[in-house]
Amino acid sequence: MSLFQNNSPQLEICNHDWEIRARTYAPPVKNLQTIIQDLKLLEKVVFGVTTCVWVCKVCGEIRKEEMLGTDENQWLEIVEKVEKFGMQYIKENEQVYGVAKWVPPLIEERIAIK
Repeated sequence: MSLFQNNSPQLEICNHDWEIRARTYAPPVKNLQTIIQDLKLLEKVVFGVTTCVWVCKVCGEIRKEEMLGTDENQWLEIVEKVEKFGMQYIKENEQVYGVAKWVPPLIEERIAIK
């Protein structure tokens, strides 16, 4: 046996097949009452954080990912606010959009124009 012989087991490379096992969302803080100087923490507080836990179906390796905001559609949250508070206004690039519940007219009436 050589002094320089390597008897350690060879690590096999896994072709990972990732599967999501858990997803959590911490929403943004609405009324921040403190000063935060750490930029990374401030981003999380302002935008919220989604954390995903992935597991490889082949080797069992676990991976955790964090992203700012949410990967969920926010439409249902807007609809809930409309139901609760009425028309909602969204400002985007100096344009203002209104989202309201549609109430169809009670009577369809045609007016003749002469």
